[in-house]
Amino acid sequence: MSTPPAPPDSFLTAPELPEGIDPRPHPRWPPWTPILALIAALLVALMGALVIGGVASLFGGGFDSPGATIFGTLFQDLCLIGSALVFARATGGRPRPWQFGLRPTRFWPAIGWMLATWVGFYAFTAAWVAILGLNPETDKLPEQLGVDDSTAALIGAAFLVAVAAPVAEEFFFRGFLFNALRNWRGVWP
Repeated sequence: MSTPPAPPDSFLTAPELPEGIDPRPHPRWPPWTPILALIAALLVALMGALVIGGVASLFGGGFDSPGATIFGTLFQDLCLIGSALVFARATGGRPRPWQFGLRPTRFWPAIGWMLATWVGFYAFTAAWVAILGLNPETDKLPEQLGVDDSTAALIGAAFLVAVAAPVAEEFFFRGFLFNALRNWRGVWP
């Protein structure tokens, strides 16, 4: 006797693809495109960081000031997303959001997955810190981002670390790079 399927709005129901989207096909981006896209993104980000650092220097900061670091990293994240879109369009036509793993989902299952991931992350982090004997208090990143000195830096760093960086990394690496590399030798390599 089999168990009945879970109702569609249950706590941990996996997000579904939009109607009419077959989950099997994937974009046919050539496997070399993400490498060129990454190089292009990093070059443009470097030029942007020079401009941002120069502007920060004019206002009494410097290239390593918290504001320059936050804005430079945010610009780098935007460069990754923009580069993925440019190269995907150049090699495969107009890219669709679902090709990068973006799709609508129901609210409550998304909240359930978010909470499960959050609990899993903290459990894994606690185990990792205990196993390796790390001291989280020695992390220099909050200092480098100036979160102790300014509320604006704290908000900027929180947005950067919790929203911008994860979205850009997921979009570029999971959505673009992994899909393009899949065309090289399949999923397993």
